[in-house]
Amino acid sequence: MIMIIIGWIHTGRHLTSNIYTHLMVIGIIVATLMRGLIPFFEEYISELYLWSSVVWAIPFILYIKVFFGFLVKPRADGIKG
Repeated sequence: MIMIIIGWIHTGRHLTSNIYTHLMVIGIIVATLMRGLIPFFEEYISELYLWSSVVWAIPFILYIKVFFGFLVKPRADGIKG
């Protein structure tokens, strides 16, 4: 969430949400829950580590897809910085 907020605010845009921001947050939460289940399902430890890593990486890939254009261009509000 911090990266999403910083990505919007520090590029001179108003904070809004869309389907991508919701998917990013849900992905991080699901990956965290999967890691939290490992002590209860030790027979699936390899699968839970693998899939939680994949699910954890997807929100960051989405972040790059959505915010890369914002982060490399000048601020939208014209302020230097």
